[in-house]
Amino acid sequence: MSDVDANRRTTGHRDEPLWTRVGRTADVLQILGFLGVPTVIAVIIWLTSHTNDDNAEQAPTSATTSTTAPVATQLPTNTGPTTTTQPTSMAPKQQRALLSELPLVSGSNNIDLDFADVDIDGVRYTSSLHYHCSLYCDGKSPATYEVSLGGLYTLFQAKAGIASTGANEPTKFEIEADGEVTTVVASAGKAQDVSVDVRGVQRLKIRIYAPAPLVGPLQAGVDATSGDERVLPDAALGSPVLSR
Repeated sequence: MSDVDANRRTTGHRDEPLWTRVGRTADVLQILGFLGVPTVIAVIIWLTSHTNDDNAEQAPTSATTSTTAPVATQLPTNTGPTTTTQPTSMAPKQQRALLSELPLVSGSNNIDLDFADVDIDGVRYTSSLHYHCSLYCDGKSPATYEVSLGGLYTLFQAKAGIASTGANEPTKFEIEADGEVTTVVASAGKAQDVSVDVRGVQRLKIRIYAPAPLVGPLQAGVDATSGDERVLPDAALGSPVLSR
């Protein structure tokens, strides 16, 4: 195709006569009048939206990438030396033994002695060494109770006193530790604390004296028929215990 033909195709409409272009415009106006204004507006809206959709399809799609930065976890650091706390050692409990638990040495005059719970001055003492008789005493005064310590203990403790059922007569107690004697005298309402150092002691002997001379069974019967009351022993070492 020559340049002259191309130029004619491009400028052909502008070379048309005026009356031809006016006729085409009238035809268009006639068609629009026949369709009505609402239809024309709808066509315009459709063409506009179609044009926008085409433009949207031609636009490059940008991919949105969401990048989440890694969270740094900081571990605790130990900047100082590691210290291990040792549990505080508890002081060992003081080991104790009741007098009644220790072995009795043979030859003791303990026929009128026994271990029982005794009330002394209104206080109850358990496992007490009790010296008492009913109508008369089978043994002699003083009643004795001797045990072997074997040097294992350090302290002997007790409460010396008159039992609540006893007569109001003073009573003597002796605690002998390997020949060394400790003496206490108790009366009703006046119990005495006993504390004796027995470190290294091998033998411990306890003597409890009757508050009045003892009589035999025959004399006790005569005294009972005549109305005479005899003073019989009724005393105790309350809760005697040895500590290591």
